[in-house]
Amino acid sequence: MRGTLRLGDLQKPSLFGVRGRNWSIPYAGVLNLNQQTVEVGTVLPKDAAGLPVSFHLTGESLFTRVAWQARFLFDGLPAATLLDVAAPLGAPVPPGLNVEGTLTGPLDFASAAPAHGLIELHNGVLRLGESSPYRIESARFLVDGTRLSVESATLAGATSGSAELTADWDVSAGSLAIASTMKGASWKDLRAALSGFPDVSPPPALANCDDGELDGDLRLERTAAGAERVALAGNLAQEPEPETRWAGTLRLADFKCALEGTAEALRLDRGLLTVAGPAWHLRRAAGHWGSLAWTGEASWQPPAAQPLHFSVAVDALSAPELERLFQPVLGLRASLLDRTLAFRKTPLPAWLAARHWDGRVTAGALSVAGYRFTKLAAHILWTGDSIDVAQVEAGQSGGRILGRASVYLGGSAPRYRLRGVVDALEWEDHGSVDGEFD
Repeated sequence: MRGTLRLGDLQKPSLFGVRGRNWSIPYAGVLNLNQQTVEVGTVLPKDAAGLPVSFHLTGESLFTRVAWQARFLFDGLPAATLLDVAAPLGAPVPPGLNVEGTLTGPLDFASAAPAHGLIELHNGVLRLGESSPYRIESARFLVDGTRLSVESATLAGATSGSAELTADWDVSAGSLAIASTMKGASWKDLRAALSGFPDVSPPPALANCDDGELDGDLRLERTAAGAERVALAGNLAQEPEPETRWAGTLRLADFKCALEGTAEALRLDRGLLTVAGPAWHLRRAAGHWGSLAWTGEASWQPPAAQPLHFSVAVDALSAPELERLFQPVLGLRASLLDRTLAFRKTPLPAWLAARHWDGRVTAGALSVAGYRFTKLAAHILWTGDSIDVAQVEAGQSGGRILGRASVYLGGSAPRYRLRGVVDALEWEDHGSVDGEFD
């Protein structure tokens, strides 16, 4: 037997330097009809020094129960070529995935055994979607049946940061697990890379953050049913939505996160984030918001009805600055049209209707309406368009003010109310005052 195997209608034909729409692989072998055997393999072209991929196939019992074995040997095969072949042959490849570099190593197939092989990627460059490229000096891929495992590989960012990565992907079952150890990794690049995978959302605590650096361990797991739905390109649309589960501990630095309904993004200078599925806990955090410097922590855990808990400490708090930062939500219905149609009940924005916060705020000083208070402590419950300051306490003129405050955001303008008592409040050096106020 002697001939040429041709593969056609592929997107980026570049194998063996052949241009155009077809790839050609010369082969030769022996077909023995008496013994019911066949042996065939690639042959080296006369004008070529070597082949980037070669194969050897043997078969027996051709007329009864066919048994066959095949080995593909990669030797400098461009990684992009393998992706080009994989997609038309039915192997699911994440959209937007581009890999450069060369592949070496064997890949074995047999009629009585699953596929098996160990392939190495050299001088690789990885891109996912619109993300910046990641350099991969060397990576080893273990193929075992429908399971693809990535042994420890080092990814280096285009500008800074690196990550040690291991992965396990069962193409048949659809399960996916990726574990990484990051050093100065860019969240902006990582988020762009995640966008290349359908139905894979970022860790919930970082969903509204668009910049920053990460250090630490992070693991991604996707359930088999969800990943299978993605792999089959929507053929299982009736199945439940895929479940993405994150876990790990990360040190965050120089993050910029948006808060819906506020005038400026929250800046996180540093913090330690622990993620366990949908639950997360941010501690030892510090940063800036507008002109306010703060420290504190925050956490959330399922179910969705549970509030987001937080604790924040500020050296000096300014009421005008707070009002400026919250102006988008305070002036939510301040337009002329909203005021004119005030009798009509318009629905709240989805993000405001879903807001459920429970937090405590302390400040060394509070400036409001020309007065200065000290040692402020407040317990805040924010649910939808109502803010209930269940307990507020502050010092003023040698005494204390204790009470309860509320802010209602559902009207054409916010409505404030403060009720409480004053205890031993000094009055212009004439004595002290106790009383109630509303």
